[in-house]
Amino acid sequence: MKIINVYFPCYSGSSEYKIELGFLGNNILPDESVIVLGDMNFECDNNNAGFTQCSEVFSSAGIVCCDHLVRTNSECVTYCNTSLGQASLIDHIFVSRCIIDCVMNVDILDSGVNLSDHRPIAMDLLLRMSKHRGDQTPKSTSAQAKPLNWRWDKSDLCMYYEASREELSNITAPCEIVQCAYKCPKSMHLCNINQYYEDIVQALLVAANRSVVRIPTNSLKPYWNDYLDYLKPDSIFWYGMWLSAGRPASGTLFHIQRMCKAKCKHGIRQAMLQHERKI
Repeated sequence: MKIINVYFPCYSGSSEYKIELGFLGNNILPDESVIVLGDMNFECDNNNAGFTQCSEVFSSAGIVCCDHLVRTNSECVTYCNTSLGQASLIDHIFVSRCIIDCVMNVDILDSGVNLSDHRPIAMDLLLRMSKHRGDQTPKSTSAQAKPLNWRWDKSDLCMYYEASREELSNITAPCEIVQCAYKCPKSMHLCNINQYYEDIVQALLVAANRSVVRIPTNSLKPYWNDYLDYLKPDSIFWYGMWLSAGRPASGTLFHIQRMCKAKCKHGIRQAMLQHERKI
């Protein structure tokens, strides 16, 4: 199966637009299972010029739109700009006809965590995966492991102190190296010192694994600060309150959630600018 993530600019009738569409169509092989998804900047309407152009390429490649599978409990809007008062369905998922029956459902995710004007789309597929006989080589788990960073600022240091005390108490210092003379030439003593050092390091690592939070390296944002830690949960809370009230288009809740989201987005932009100035 091939998954293609796309971004289409607003349709302008330019030759570059048609060339890129042709390039996309040429990369889809006959009878190939394909998913094309992303921000396409058009609504699936025959009166929309962008959709008309893409529809010709997608139809020839046997690809159909999944908009009709969006669950009714989801608001059929993927772009929502409250400041401009605009909302539309311009993000889509297209799949090959041969797997359209495998699509279980499509949801538009609306969450206060998302500060973008675009709402992400999620799709559930039920596929039968065939195992090729020639592919018997087990994949290395170490190659799949993601690097993690220690988050001491999000951890309970008292818990770490207790865990390290327990682990270090199991290590016995070799008496021979304590009583050893200065610049002792005995190789056995040097080995004991190295082993003693490795035992201490291992004990501290075990204690940290027991008590310190670790998160994927790429999830860290170097510009993030304590003020944003306050703004983001506040924005999420009021957005949830606004959703639970039925998405009112005016009133106190509408203005509060809109103001909190705007403050959070502004705070992030300012933090990024300050971080860039320091680099």
